[in-house]
Amino acid sequence: MLTDALDAFVERLKHVPGIVAIVVGGSQARGTADPSSDTDLGLYYDRQSPLNVAALDAIAGIHSAFCPRSMSVRLLCACRYGSRIIGSLKQKKKSMATRNGFVELVRRFVFEADFSLLISDKSINRSDVTYVAGCLFRSIGCVLQIVFALNRKHWMNEKGALALADRFELVPARFKGRVERAWQHLEPNPVSLREAIRTVRELTEEVNRLLRQEGLE
Repeated sequence: MLTDALDAFVERLKHVPGIVAIVVGGSQARGTADPSSDTDLGLYYDRQSPLNVAALDAIAGIHSAFCPRSMSVRLLCACRYGSRIIGSLKQKKKSMATRNGFVELVRRFVFEADFSLLISDKSINRSDVTYVAGCLFRSIGCVLQIVFALNRKHWMNEKGALALADRFELVPARFKGRVERAWQHLEPNPVSLREAIRTVRELTEEVNRLLRQEGLE
């Protein structure tokens, strides 16, 4: 739930020249926020109508940074020309849901997940926990991207993604628990590292079977 302080902040933001729409994203938009959750605001502007960054800095009190965000957003305020901008965002979201878009996405991350597992094997005998952990984190990150795509969910970031994915319909059984078990095996000896890699490899293989089942291989 948005606070009175945030409402007041949004009220000030919507008068900044150049801003056409303000949205809230992340867990607040998905309805999964808890007392520790922060609030992610997205500011949309039209390139043909320059954004007054100085005015924005004066309100925010920090240097403003802009980057592309996910489509999991909820409109807070449509400012000047806002309806046109939000309409274009909805169209973009619809186009992202095409079959070709998902196939292209999953092929990319299937390759990266498998490749990360392949190179992780090289460090088993050296008991290089750091390298193996990095490879497995990348592989699991790719698997999560695939699981989100399988379930037609838009990706936000790694934070909280595992818990979200564990509740999806198309996901390996006991997904979250098995991923966490892989981390528990990250000990500086070949036997433990081999078990960690085996656990993640099984998950990638099961996700690949789900892809074949859904015709998205």
